[in-house]
Amino acid sequence: MRGKGFTLIELLVVIAIIAILAAILFPVFARAREKARQTSCLNNVKSLALATLMYAGDYDERLPLRWHSTDDHFGVPDQILPYVKNNQIFECPSWSDTSPDHSHISPMSYTWPGGGPAHPESPCATCGATCGANYFPFDGYRGVKLAVIEAPANCIMIYEFEGNGGTDHDRGVHTFYEARSRDPNYARHNDGNNYAFLDGHAKWLKETKAGQWTPCMSDD
Repeated sequence: MRGKGFTLIELLVVIAIIAILAAILFPVFARAREKARQTSCLNNVKSLALATLMYAGDYDERLPLRWHSTDDHFGVPDQILPYVKNNQIFECPSWSDTSPDHSHISPMSYTWPGGGPAHPESPCATCGATCGANYFPFDGYRGVKLAVIEAPANCIMIYEFEGNGGTDHDRGVHTFYEARSRDPNYARHNDGNNYAFLDGHAKWLKETKAGQWTPCMSDD
């Protein structure tokens, strides 16, 4: 008469089934957790975008300076901090940079595109676009007027650090921004990243296009 216990084969079958289920479900759970962090990050980006526009509203519709000429560690994050009153909003829940340039705020995960020109040349040798406003929206020492942004809904205001801790990128969209946005090692959130645009909206993108980095509509 057979006892009530499991045989060795039955136990091995059960263990194998559990192992298979774990192998299937653990990546799903990890992706779900990252999706939640992605959403939290997107909320951060949206809040920072609104704070940037609030700053502009208080200063004759001029965007904050990319960095202050008398103090190169005083940048956009420091200028908009009074509008958010929360240092934690500058840090993505998935990652952070502990030594960002042009800011007293650390850790930080986000930056505002500066430097120039946006295309290596105009017409651009890579894409052929002729860009009437061939610079990033947070250009040099000047506060760019919102009125010069021809397509605010398609012009990037905030993006996530590439990991080098810098905001002064003069190597051009095609050789830096666009290429890095397609680099899987840079894709922070489910093979993409969060971006905010100059009309205040924010969204996740798998990659960006060259025309999304300049105030000019002609290269969109």
